[in-house]
Amino acid sequence: PNKLTHRTLGKGINLDHVGTAARLVAGSGMQFTKFLIIGHSDESREEILAYPDFALSHGTNLQKTKVFVMTPYPGTELAEEYVEKGSVTSFDWDLYNNFGAVVEAHGMSSLELQSLLFAVSAGIAVSVRLGKGHTLTGAEVRLLEPLFVAVRMARMGDRFSRHEVATALMDVL
Repeated sequence: PNKLTHRTLGKGINLDHVGTAARLVAGSGMQFTKFLIIGHSDESREEILAYPDFALSHGTNLQKTKVFVMTPYPGTELAEEYVEKGSVTSFDWDLYNNFGAVVEAHGMSSLELQSLLFAVSAGIAVSVRLGKGHTLTGAEVRLLEPLFVAVRMARMGDRFSRHEVATALMDVL
């Protein structure tokens, strides 16, 4: 939802057209997946937490949506920028999978970004389920996958203690 991020990354996407495109593609019977990436260097916590509302108002209920955390892959211009800023927090290649937070961004630690990935993924999953008439219990089950991913990625390599991870996740809940 952050237009500055799109300009910085040179995406050339008109965000106002995203929902229209989703409706047209879904209406044609084609299945597609929307990919969202949180944790760009210019995104605040509030902007990241706005992703679920943005996604839902731009056609997320019409297709699958996957949420990833910014992963600046080595050899890319983006990686060079993050390294120059001193924002890369890990070079553990097991974490370079779009689900493990390996950067700090906009004053947020990688653990906070990991927790925000959980919050955004869970927020979208639960909202879509409730919007489709599922029960609250059915929607709560959708929290489990992003929760397990967040805990596994945060604990991988013992980067953070159990207490740190639990505290960060409770903060976003």
